[in-house]
Amino acid sequence: MFTGILSGNVVMADEVSVKATLDSVTMLIGHQTKLTLEMTKPSNADIAFPMILDTLVDKVEVLERGVIDTTFVNDSRQHLVQELLITSFDSGFYYIPPFEFEIMPNSGGGAIESNPLVLKMYTYQIDTIAGVFDIKPVKKIKYTFREFAPYIFAWFILLAAVLGGLALYRRFKKQEPLFAAPPKPKEPPYITAFRELERIRSEKLWQKEKEKEYFTELTDTLRTYIEGRYNVLAMEQTSDEILDEIKDVISKEHYKKLESTLKLADLVKFAKMRPMMDESERCIKEAYSFVDETKFVPESSDLPEDGESVTQKVSEENLENKEISNEKE
Repeated sequence: MFTGILSGNVVMADEVSVKATLDSVTMLIGHQTKLTLEMTKPSNADIAFPMILDTLVDKVEVLERGVIDTTFVNDSRQHLVQELLITSFDSGFYYIPPFEFEIMPNSGGGAIESNPLVLKMYTYQIDTIAGVFDIKPVKKIKYTFREFAPYIFAWFILLAAVLGGLALYRRFKKQEPLFAAPPKPKEPPYITAFRELERIRSEKLWQKEKEKEYFTELTDTLRTYIEGRYNVLAMEQTSDEILDEIKDVISKEHYKKLESTLKLADLVKFAKMRPMMDESERCIKEAYSFVDETKFVPESSDLPEDGESVTQKVSEENLENKEISNEKE
């Protein structure tokens, strides 16, 4: 439990409290219980809930993670609650350490810890003297033709298909082409990225107060592009891991654009930050610019049918964006 006061936006004592509770502290293996995280804080305090993975501690699994529910205690205080569904399949006592709530730098920085929890899992009691036996003996039943009929018909159909295939093969054997048609070339990563960025821009989710969905789609598009362009497992890595892995293969300018977008997206998705409208618009423009300036363009003969038109359209739009930015400056 933590208490704090806000001086400006700085969290201090007696204004913030956090708590963790279990619906059941003792249960049978395989059963499930609800773990609740609660925080009461001033409305202007920026404090993030802990990041919960698929496992709390060894052998204690998280099955479901609920959304964070916010209610207002009064005009200046909020009460936030998140519920988790957990289970374990091994008996024993499990110590769950305190959960850490991160105070954002704009609220003074630091962390707040909840109380620890203890979960006891017990197993079934087995009578080793009686041994293992069936509830009832196995009963033999007689098979009828109706039960065998589907299998017989299936064999007839399979046999007819095989004979028909052999007949067609013999009939058209001499008419087979010498060379099979070449496979359709795979769409380059930048073509896919441009198409997704155009869709995201047209939806304008950041103007509909859906900043989290907007930044999730934007960063997923960039991660997919980086994965295809630089052969990096970007979809499975954090933003810092991605930046560290590709920093030596891109320029400093491209690195700064990508870092700015990914860092802001992390704050929006995980710290519930509300960015300014122009920051959201800047991120998609920088995403366009990053893809356009780092793309690898194969020969035109290797592009899909609509590849050149997509590239030309996006390049023209990027040029217009740059001209507009220069006019504003």
